[in-house]
Amino acid sequence: MYVIKMDADKNLVTTVHSTILRGENNADILAFLLPKMCGSVGIAACTVLLRYILPNGIGRSEELERYPVPYNDDYHKYRLGIASRFTETAGDIELWLTVIGFDDEVVLKTRTTVITISDSKDISNYLPGGSIDQLDRLALQVKQLERNKADSLSYDTDEYRLQLTANGELIGDSVELVVGG
Repeated sequence: MYVIKMDADKNLVTTVHSTILRGENNADILAFLLPKMCGSVGIAACTVLLRYILPNGIGRSEELERYPVPYNDDYHKYRLGIASRFTETAGDIELWLTVIGFDDEVVLKTRTTVITISDSKDISNYLPGGSIDQLDRLALQVKQLERNKADSLSYDTDEYRLQLTANGELIGDSVELVVGG
């Protein structure tokens, strides 16, 4: 867990540091500790947005989720799962928070801080040429399995037939139900 606390001067200070590697997806979370009040505005009634610029220069904005229980008497805790869009490029990510009130007005902005995404090894650089084709075939098989995996049932009330579906498409054989005595 990576924890960042907003101080009285609207600086974002890292209080708990963890290593984040390029290509990770939901392996860690960013947690933010924000004061419950900003002047006369309760932060819990606002939308808290994380704004960040990736090492490749692309900017993004995501809404933070507030934990249901306050962190303590003075602070709320917010979180964001570190997804692959956050870790797609190794390097420094500059980030800051913007708090939006009920009437879409900006209640506050913080100063920026930096999180480093560490580089990681890429196995494709070390595989023999034919192995990449094999990995591609396995990835295709996984996608096919996902498409054909039963995820629901379809019931035909006119013919009293029950059938599995995958992504809304009928799959497999239907079963005729015996109705009545």
